Amino acid sequence: MKRSEFQKVCVIPPGASRRLASENGLGVIYAVHDSAGFHVERNGIPSGRTDYEIVSGLSISADSEHVGYTGAQNLSWDVIKDGAVVTGKDPKGSPYHGWDNVSKSTPALSPDGKHITFGCYSNGQWYANLDGQLLGDPFSGFSPGGIAFSPDSRHIGYAGALSGGWFAAVDRKRGPVYPTIGQRSWGFSPDSCRFAYVAAVRAEWVGDKLIGESSVIINDVPEQTWRMDDGSGLFEEIAFSPDSNRHAYWVTQSGKGFFVVDGRREPMAGGMVSGWAANPEWSKFPRTDRVESRAQPITFSPDSRHYVYAVSVNDECFIVRDGEAVISHWRICNLPIVYSADSEHFAYVAESRFGGSQSVWLDGVEMLGRHLGMAPIPPAFSPSSDRLAYVATSTSAYQICINGDSHSLFGTPPYGAGPVWISNNHVQIMSESNLELAIETFEATKDTGTS
Repeated sequence: MKRSEFQKVCVIPPGASRRLASENGLGVIYAVHDSAGFHVERNGIPSGRTDYEIVSGLSISADSEHVGYTGAQNLSWDVIKDGAVVTGKDPKGSPYHGWDNVSKSTPALSPDGKHITFGCYSNGQWYANLDGQLLGDPFSGFSPGGIAFSPDSRHIGYAGALSGGWFAAVDRKRGPVYPTIGQRSWGFSPDSCRFAYVAAVRAEWVGDKLIGESSVIINDVPEQTWRMDDGSGLFEEIAFSPDSNRHAYWVTQSGKGFFVVDGRREPMAGGMVSGWAANPEWSKFPRTDRVESRAQPITFSPDSRHYVYAVSVNDECFIVRDGEAVISHWRICNLPIVYSADSEHFAYVAESRFGGSQSVWLDGVEMLGRHLGMAPIPPAFSPSSDRLAYVATSTSAYQICINGDSHSLFGTPPYGAGPVWISNNHVQIMSESNLELAIETFEATKDTGTS
């Protein structure tokens, strides 16, 4: 492997907030506090006013071209998109003068970067807002998790509170009222036709505990119910296959867990291992309080025919593919398992029982190269599926690895940044050293494919 390009992006001001990286690996945003007040920068360039008393809710589009956030001045809140305040009218039709408050887990940018949505508080009530326009009737509060855009950018989904319980809504259309709705549980299928969430369909408070039954709800239709009590309930994330025809979720009953895939119960396990949920580094990622940040405990293949996950049973961890355990490990690291584009390969990180070294495993076979540790970044397959890039740690530096061949990085990748393939032979990654941000491009020079 060789480094074929090095591009310095910007110098980040001292004391800037934690960086939030875009999905394409070409941009970061962060908040800066100086003598004028607070402002937000994208790749070193300010976006909007520089004198807010506080800024929050930072968002960057997948293509790194669009920025959204909230800013407060004199107890009045603005929502800013690409440097401009998103104006609108309050419920009485009065001209814009700022909102009384903005929901903590918003704003959110649409996948195409053209729209922004947020929860706003005005005249003592909460509203969903899209591009400055109020949607539907008011309600008493937003559920933590924010607002989800559909993949086609045409719809929004959220959960809100009424005096009798909680509802989920798509645009202006509200679903049934339930005793509670799982935080961060709502989202759309890849084809944007299904809206799913977790709700308590029957429940009552017993002391300080909510006891009853919960269910996955898809397009307002409840699926199988499960006991909700101490040590029992549903993990608040629903995974859809890429073709949107399959879905899966995790159930815990009396302390033991299992996945339900296409309505079928998988073998009982002790705990969920794959995905971010148990990874202590995930709490350091920006936006983990929002619905767009997914733990990804189970992975469907791109052709939607297969699925894979990792669970613990007693003192062992197992990789389970299509309902069958295929290999056991002493420890499988808490990262999402990734599939190749051709759906033929899957990769994950496991740790050796002796010495604590970590390595990438491909289809249950250990790849060449053991490392002191692995960065909290899932591996990434090349477009043709014959190369695998990942980030490892050594005693002094981070390293980018392609099929075991390694090269030191300029610095430390920001949380949420990872290797991005720009061709089958070239991979880009962003990193930071001494407040300098850079993007490096590496070329694979060894043809040691996965097949």
